[in-house]
Amino acid sequence: MAVKQKKFHLSALFTLIFSLTGCIPLRQEERISGPVHPTVLISKDQHLYLLVEIDLNREKLVAEQSYLVAPSRKRYGVQVESHKYDKEQKFHATRADVYPVDADGSRLRRWQKGVWSFHFVIESNGISQVVDQKWRYWTFYYNPIIHGPPN
Repeated sequence: MAVKQKKFHLSALFTLIFSLTGCIPLRQEERISGPVHPTVLISKDQHLYLLVEIDLNREKLVAEQSYLVAPSRKRYGVQVESHKYDKEQKFHATRADVYPVDADGSRLRRWQKGVWSFHFVIESNGISQVVDQKWRYWTFYYNPIIHGPPN
């Protein structure tokens, strides 16, 4: 009986190692509700941030009135900066980097999986517009052995 259990455990361990070898974590995102504009992409440098598709040359994201709510229901303020790549390349439009910040002003380093709520106040030509969106984030583990080559 003990020999069968060892063979089963070794077989299960081999299957687990084989199936997890080469797994590539791919961050996935999906807009659940709210307007299509602005598009929001999650990105990372030293800290996590949202790349928000507004033109900071024509629009302003009001940081004092905007916030994010994590899946844990914790509310984060935001810090807004011009997207460095857009400035370096001297693009016509400059997108916004929106950093979630704690009450003490520290920037978020880890992004929770689940549904996030975004409340953005955007000013354009002196008129304020409130944009409420919900986005779902999760990680898909791609394995070329199991899933085959990408199309």
